[in-house]
Amino acid sequence: MRDGKIVRGCWQKEMYEKLLRGERIPSCSMFLRGKARDYSTKYERSLANMINRVENEGYRFEPSLGPKGGHGIKLIKDEE
Repeated sequence: MRDGKIVRGCWQKEMYEKLLRGERIPSCSMFLRGKARDYSTKYERSLANMINRVENEGYRFEPSLGPKGGHGIKLIKDEE
């Protein structure tokens, strides 16, 4: 994937790299701390926009449960 066309900013880059490593991304509220929590809707919108760009590159996502049952997503490469 073309990182420069998909990620915008440090936070999206961190989330994108987690996806590429096969890690699960939990909901935004799980990793926002301090004043960042005041902007949770902006982070959620930012993540949704990045996900749309990743999907446009031919990838898709599946729901993923964490070790304590929390919801998140994982990246899946479409078979062509």
